[in-house]
Amino acid sequence: MEGQRKTEQKGCIKSSRGPWVVHKTTKNGGTVTKYRFPSDSERQKNRQREKRRRAVAKKIFAGLREHGNYNLPKHADSNDLLKALCEEAGWHVEEDGTTYKKTFMSEMPSLVEVGPRQPFEDGISEDQDYCTCNDQNGVFPFEAFSAFGQAPPPERNAKSTLSLSL
Repeated sequence: MEGQRKTEQKGCIKSSRGPWVVHKTTKNGGTVTKYRFPSDSERQKNRQREKRRRAVAKKIFAGLREHGNYNLPKHADSNDLLKALCEEAGWHVEEDGTTYKKTFMSEMPSLVEVGPRQPFEDGISEDQDYCTCNDQNGVFPFEAFSAFGQAPPPERNAKSTLSLSL
């Protein structure tokens, strides 16, 4: 017995030979309990699938510890990984899962660059490819719409305004 190693099943891999209990919800909301008796080959496939899943997760967590500089516990799970990602993104996660920003929004760098606005002359941008109307209580300069190929009507002069109600 000293030279032989005893293998022990860990976690949710069942080692018992009994039936599997299956709870199903019926259409009217009730619960039905049934027993499944899986074959030996089905049990073996489930063991192998769970073993592969755990091996992949172990490699991912080891790689993140080594190459990603994540401070993960030895037996990390998905929640530990999510906490580490939240910390990296600037969020604080408490033990109960409550999540909030570490710093105020004004201190965070902006993802959208806001550049200086183009100068306007009489409410019309120098770039005529698009309409950049000034919002003056629903009154827009009529010339702003000339970029769309519309000529002002003969009774209106170039300085008149068009009133739009929204």
